[in-house]
Amino acid sequence: MARHTEAVLLIVSGLRYNCDIPTNERQQMTKVEHSLKFVTEFDETHPVAQRFLMLDKPAQIAMLESMLKDLIIPKIKPTIDEINAGGTYAILKVAE
Repeated sequence: MARHTEAVLLIVSGLRYNCDIPTNERQQMTKVEHSLKFVTEFDETHPVAQRFLMLDKPAQIAMLESMLKDLIIPKIKPTIDEINAGGTYAILKVAE
């Protein structure tokens, strides 16, 4: 396989560095799933919070994760697309 060098945009601690990283023309991608944890605090005296807290833990988590995806994904999609532009060794995707 022919080898070539492409400029890769790396995101490190919020800073961007351009590096020359050798890559193969033909790539085989491997998925690595990772998670970013959020915490939601509820006012136990509020009627809506009280109803929510009566749900079992799996239902609470499913509801909160669904809401976060619906609210956050459209806002960060342009940033994800910018990070992935020209990416040769890794592509960031939102897992379902």
